[in-house]
Amino acid sequence: MTKLLYYISLGVLLFPTILNAQLQNSSFHKHGVHIVSEENFIEVVGANSSFIGITFTKDVKYYIHNKKGITYLSDISLPESYDSSFIEHSPKSRNIQEILSDLEVNYFKITANRKNGRKELSYDQEIENIQMVRLDNRYGEYNRVHFQAKGINIGDTLEISYSYTVPFRQNYWHFLSNRIFFNSSIFKEYYTMQISYPKKVNVEIFPRNGAIQDSIQEIGSNKIYHWTKSNLKGNLLEIDSRPYTELPYFILSIKPLDYTYNMPDSYIQKYMPTYVIYADRREYEQMSIIRSMGQEVKMKQFNLIRKFYDLHTEKEEVENYKNLNLKSLKNYIADSLKFLNDIKYFENIDNYSPNIGSHLMKGELRDISRYEAYVAFIVKMRLSYLCGYAGDKRSGLVDDVFFRPMATSDYFLLPIGPDGRMSYILPKSDDFGYYLNEYPFYYENSLARLTHLSDYRNEDRLIKTELRQQIMPGSNFLDNTRTTSVMAKVNCSEKSIDFTARVSLSGQYSTMTRGLYMKNYKDETVDPLYHKKLWELSEPAVLKKNTITILEKDYPFKTTLDANYISTSSINIQADTVEILIKDLINHITKAKACQGERTLNYYPDILGTDNYVYMFQFDKAVKIVETNLNLNVKNSFGEYILQIDQLTEYSIKLSSHFSVYKELVAVNEFQEVCEIYNAIEEKAPKSIRLIRQ
Repeated sequence: MTKLLYYISLGVLLFPTILNAQLQNSSFHKHGVHIVSEENFIEVVGANSSFIGITFTKDVKYYIHNKKGITYLSDISLPESYDSSFIEHSPKSRNIQEILSDLEVNYFKITANRKNGRKELSYDQEIENIQMVRLDNRYGEYNRVHFQAKGINIGDTLEISYSYTVPFRQNYWHFLSNRIFFNSSIFKEYYTMQISYPKKVNVEIFPRNGAIQDSIQEIGSNKIYHWTKSNLKGNLLEIDSRPYTELPYFILSIKPLDYTYNMPDSYIQKYMPTYVIYADRREYEQMSIIRSMGQEVKMKQFNLIRKFYDLHTEKEEVENYKNLNLKSLKNYIADSLKFLNDIKYFENIDNYSPNIGSHLMKGELRDISRYEAYVAFIVKMRLSYLCGYAGDKRSGLVDDVFFRPMATSDYFLLPIGPDGRMSYILPKSDDFGYYLNEYPFYYENSLARLTHLSDYRNEDRLIKTELRQQIMPGSNFLDNTRTTSVMAKVNCSEKSIDFTARVSLSGQYSTMTRGLYMKNYKDETVDPLYHKKLWELSEPAVLKKNTITILEKDYPFKTTLDANYISTSSINIQADTVEILIKDLINHITKAKACQGERTLNYYPDILGTDNYVYMFQFDKAVKIVETNLNLNVKNSFGEYILQIDQLTEYSIKLSSHFSVYKELVAVNEFQEVCEIYNAIEEKAPKSIRLIRQ
């Protein structure tokens, strides 16, 4: 008995130490809080789509460690996402967000547990009105409810309880395939999830990565799923991870009783396959284009489409004209057509038909009809095509269970050429557009779910249910290059540097950065380092010249940039000491922040390839490098970094920086190799070169 009491006491004493160690290695230092307990309850009521309601109830206890924690919890907004790792790709004007329609808050309460007792805290409540395009291509009014608590203190255990209800019908695209992660960006000591729904409703729960329920109960007319977890790390948003491949989650799919169709020549009803509900909404407008273009209807808009086609394509007598014309049209649209964001249409101000042909002839591509324009050209060439719903491989792949990217994200058109090969068209969604068979790295080697209108639009046949997927082709290491060669004339008298630069882009370096220089296009889903122009230094340089030359509109899309700019912020002169500030001159795309704190998930770099910088500094005065041992050479299985600084003559020095990434997946136990390279670039590399005038 004495020994038993001893071990119990020892466990009580050790538990805070063990927990504290876990917290020190978790994300709490970033947000200043951790979750002591979180209890979730999702209740589905009703059976028909018009009457189903979903209620979310949460009771969560946060411990406030520091001021960051107070800031983190100073604004709590509903609805709360259970999948903050999802990445949306659609035109900005559509403003697609993870938000629900017709949300009704049932209650909200916040209580602080302190040494001197419990205190219910007051809060301000604000309604944020959000305009987001619905699936009918019009803006819908959505609300996000904000609660700003008052009087939170460091050391508080904050209890937050709330409940809200949303209707299924207005949010069906969300609940047909709703991914729910247990982890978030906050460490959780204790976690429960409970889901209750009527047994007569077709609700399916698909667990992934060990997210098997602990129990299933049947109470009355309801079925109840229950999960309990502990010590969940706050790693859902770890940089360059793919949480869906490692962390536990499940997909909740609610199918109302009326989401059925009649089998051909029968009164027997079957549930509509989930992919059809999404695909039919996205592809519906293509039907009329296919009929009208296929039948060569002689109406104004179709005549104008054919006229545009004839202006930018080869005649049928030309060998391989279909493939040539497909490339010609896609690339002309990418280079020359202005993208119209259709905000007035979304606002219901513009109620006119899309008038595809008129806009094409004016050099315009409308958001609302951009897919139909490409389909019209494909049909004109008498080619078959498929639609390809490719998930961003960083956040999830479309399969037979997960359909969220099909709801609102951009998808591909895959025309099939005379030789049976597929081409890949990612329709333009901004003034900058990608060429035929070109797309960002996050689609490379992803899986695209393929659909065809005949899969579900033929009333005489059963709807096809088999999963068809296509691996999206990827680029290779040797083709992904960026080479920046710069002649820098240093004028010590005027304290300025005149840069003449040539940047050669190939592969994904061209795809991801070419648009920045051509149209100032920025893909907001990638690291901001992709958005930094060569002359954007600590203080903006004076740009004198900027010329873009597209060398190849086929893979690897080779492009050159020639620029001339003058900077006064890249040089410091004190007496006879000259300092060249090189930190801003080299912009290797690294993710050094990924090395801050504990790494718990595998690491996936964006691009395998090579990034080279070579600067030739020519001085108007004789100079000599003061410091030695500035060079670096770090190489491991992940990549390589070489920095070389050489004095060539008394009037010139050469700076070269080489960065390569070799490995597309780095296991978490090898992550130190990533940090070895990144830290060399960000921390060990000299920030400047100091010289003495002779």
